[in-house]
Amino acid sequence: MTIGNDAVIEEINNGESCLVLLAGDASQRTAKEVALVAENNNVEIRTLSCSKQQLSQALGKLTAVISIHDAGFAKKLMQLADNE
Repeated sequence: MTIGNDAVIEEINNGESCLVLLAGDASQRTAKEVALVAENNNVEIRTLSCSKQQLSQALGKLTAVISIHDAGFAKKLMQLADNE
């Protein structure tokens, strides 16, 4: 798992990301930038119902975006996000 906008974008561009998760209140700029890179690299992206603060509290680091490396974990997270 990678945390933070720049690191996530780098990971997507390097082909290491299976899924990108955005906090529901991520800035428009962040959401647009990450979505464009993810789309160009055929990486799934989901926007969560949780806030940036909630996501950051769960991860222990301030962030609005995370990348998941593991395909199996990404698949399960997509199922959970789609059912929110």
